[in-house]
Amino acid sequence: MQIIGFTFSGISGYKSKKFKPYQTSINIDFTDIIEEKSFVLNAQTVKVSFKFTVAYGGEEKDSKAGEVSYEGDIVIKAEESEIKEITKAWKKKELPTSFRVPIFNFILQRCSIRALGLEEDLQLPTHVPLPSLRPEKKGEKKE
Repeated sequence: MQIIGFTFSGISGYKSKKFKPYQTSINIDFTDIIEEKSFVLNAQTVKVSFKFTVAYGGEEKDSKAGEVSYEGDIVIKAEESEIKEITKAWKKKELPTSFRVPIFNFILQRCSIRALGLEEDLQLPTHVPLPSLRPEKKGEKKE
C-alpha cells in the first residue's frame, strides 16, 4: 500500500463569542472509499474521503465552544486483492486494521499540523501539547 495523493476539499473553523472550553476531542471519520482507475499510473487505486475534526466542548452538555475541521481525499495505490478487501469491508462500514491505522496516522500528521495554524488564528487552545522550556531552579543540577 502506497499513498500517492492527498488533497483538502474543505477547511473550516469557528470559536463562539463566549468561548470557555471544557474539553477537546479529536475525531477522524472516513466519509467514503471508492475504487478508481489511475490513468497516469495505469493502476487501480482507492480514494479515501475523510473528515478530521477538533471539537472544543462547552461547559453545558452537547454544547460546542469551537471547532476546527478539515475534509479531504487520500489516493492509495495497492495490490488489486488488497483493494477488493478494503472496498468489501467498507460496504460493511468496517476496515482492516492493517489499512485503517496507517491512514489514521497519516491524516493525524497532516491535519494536526495545519490545525495548529488555524487554532492560532482563531485564538483557540492547541489540541496537542507543544514543547516548552522552563527556567532552571536555583540549586538544580544540569544533566
